[in-house]
Amino acid sequence: MKKNLISLLFVLLASIIGQLLYGKLEPVNLIMLYLAAVLVSAYLLGRGPAILASVTSVITFDVLFVPPRFRLSVEDAQYFVTFIGLLCVGLLISELVSQLRNRTTAAVANERKAIALYRLSHDLSKGMNIETIRTIINQAVRSVLRTDCTLFLESEGYFTQTDPYAQDVDPDEAARRWSYQNVQCAGHGMELWPDAKMAYFPISTGIKILGVLGIHGNISGGIWSPEIRQWTETLANQTAIALERVFLSEETKKMEIVQEKERLQAALLNSLSHDLRTPLVAITGTLSHLVNKQTSSQSSIDREMIDNAKKEADRLNRLVTQWLDMARAETGNFKVEPTPSDLNDLVGVALKEAESALEGRIVTVDLPTNIPEINIDFPLFLKAFSNLLDNAVKFSPSGSPIDIIAEDKGLLVTLGVADQGIGIPDEQRDKIFDKFYRTSQSSNVPGMGLGLSISRAIIAAHGGEITVHGRPGKGTIFRIGILTQPASKAIPS
Repeated sequence: MKKNLISLLFVLLASIIGQLLYGKLEPVNLIMLYLAAVLVSAYLLGRGPAILASVTSVITFDVLFVPPRFRLSVEDAQYFVTFIGLLCVGLLISELVSQLRNRTTAAVANERKAIALYRLSHDLSKGMNIETIRTIINQAVRSVLRTDCTLFLESEGYFTQTDPYAQDVDPDEAARRWSYQNVQCAGHGMELWPDAKMAYFPISTGIKILGVLGIHGNISGGIWSPEIRQWTETLANQTAIALERVFLSEETKKMEIVQEKERLQAALLNSLSHDLRTPLVAITGTLSHLVNKQTSSQSSIDREMIDNAKKEADRLNRLVTQWLDMARAETGNFKVEPTPSDLNDLVGVALKEAESALEGRIVTVDLPTNIPEINIDFPLFLKAFSNLLDNAVKFSPSGSPIDIIAEDKGLLVTLGVADQGIGIPDEQRDKIFDKFYRTSQSSNVPGMGLGLSISRAIIAAHGGEITVHGRPGKGTIFRIGILTQPASKAIPS
């Protein structure tokens, strides 16, 4: 309505100027004033006001300047041609100028959107955290759509539930879930959930969807034209690229921290290995010499003290070895070099090393005669198996039997160590492979709780696993399952 009144004011202004020029110019020449009014109306106000100005100009020209003046009549029939010409030219001008105005407006809008996207891309390239990206995106939306936006990211827990059709879900939550799940637009002004307060655009890299961009409903113009929708989808894509860069940057920083941590752990490990092993080697070497040089002239107390010192030094050496082994497993410093190995040799070496610990026990070995060779790192695998054997000794009564059983199951070979000890409660079996974990029954048994954890790490590096089961009656059996295929090359940290 306001634009129509303004167009009538332009016609009135043309009439006033024409009245001042009447008598100095022929009435036909005054038509140009009205055409100018139509032209200005079309350019400034649009098609509708320009058409009104065209019709009003014809009537006003007839009344004010065509004889008889001030009457809506015509004496000379040729003026009818003038009126028709004035109306047609006015309508044509209004249409052409209106189209030019619309194209100019669209060009300006496209330029504004292009500039906004350029600035967005430039600003996002410097945005190194999510909060900065939120601010940049909101500024871009305000500059083009004249409204605000909200980022809903999967990493922030917005999409733990993704069913848009669940009961008691409001339209906005449903539209957001559906957009995330289907990687399509939904919400305010869209085909689906148009009654939602926001319109939702998926933020997707093409490989992974990171979240949803929510645009508040009161956008400039009130409707989602194809151009505005395409611009917003481009904005969401730019946002996805920026977020992915931030996430990758954060992952890189975490990897750098982990690598630095591993480097420091390796340096500490090497230092401790040297600082602890060197004095231990000297102590155990001296004590071994004293044990071998014992004579009958020494008192029984002296011999007992030397023997006890040697045993404790050996125990300390084993504890230090376990601790260093666990540290190597966590930092990935164990390297597996598999070779074809015979289980008979493995069991024989393990029993030889544990000969003193197994003194007074009956050890039953049940190995099939045709059991195949397995690809293992013999020293590492021996360490894992010896830990199970040592575990059976420590947690079973002195003198009780220990069974070593192997089975050939085709592609899988199992090697078990069974005891008749205190057993492990069912609720604690999942925890016994954790570092430093000790069962409630083992508080009076010496040790650090690292042996089983080290064994599990070594066996996992060979592509196998360790399981634990209770024995009928009493006791525990640990089974190592190993494939008869080549082992991997490194222990996973």
